[in-house]
Amino acid sequence: MKLYLSSMDSESFAYRRDCFVEKRVIFNESNKNALICKINPSVFIDGIEISNVILTARHEGFDILDFSKYPCFVHICIYKNKEKISNNYLNSDDISILAWGELYKH
Repeated sequence: MKLYLSSMDSESFAYRRDCFVEKRVIFNESNKNALICKINPSVFIDGIEISNVILTARHEGFDILDFSKYPCFVHICIYKNKEKISNNYLNSDDISILAWGELYKH
């Protein structure tokens, strides 16, 4: 599935990027949905190229999978340690939040 990611709050993500959903994951602690996505073009933060991100709804009561409520305000995150992700579950301790953003359907 192709979506679009941008941010009004982060200079790094200010320009619209194609966002390709690769996998849905669930946070162990809260059962909150998240999406593992590949973004194009990549973003460079502190000299590091980032092309894979984890996105989850930023506001309580919203679900990133509820496409009737788009745009969806999201946390843009990266893995701290890729090996810790098992199957379709993720712990919040395994990620770092890079920015806040907005996810659009078109």
